[in-house]
Amino acid sequence: MLEDPQWELALLATVQSFYQRLLSDQLGGELPAPAELAPDVIGETEDVRSTLDKMHLWIKLLDMAITPAMLRLAVQPGLDPEVAEGLLRYFCLLYTSRLALHAKFSAKCDDPLFAVNFV
Repeated sequence: MLEDPQWELALLATVQSFYQRLLSDQLGGELPAPAELAPDVIGETEDVRSTLDKMHLWIKLLDMAITPAMLRLAVQPGLDPEVAEGLLRYFCLLYTSRLALHAKFSAKCDDPLFAVNFV
């Protein structure tokens, strides 16, 4: 967990947006986010810690649905630099804080290196 919860929430919102767009493209339809994690709601939240907890769970779920191959195909030279930076920070956060101890992480352990190579 980062020391500035507002900054962490903004970072996770960027990752959430990218992940949802990626999965929506794969599924051929819009993937709805939980109502309390909608971008307009996140910006107005007063209970940042509670929203962060919900966001971490939601992104873990999205992360389990996205394969490394999907990430490699989605991260191309035209990717928005803000998204690229957000992914790099997110993967490094996962790697260093060991937030992703679920079984899927072992298959995605090269994500930080992949993001670093891209950026």
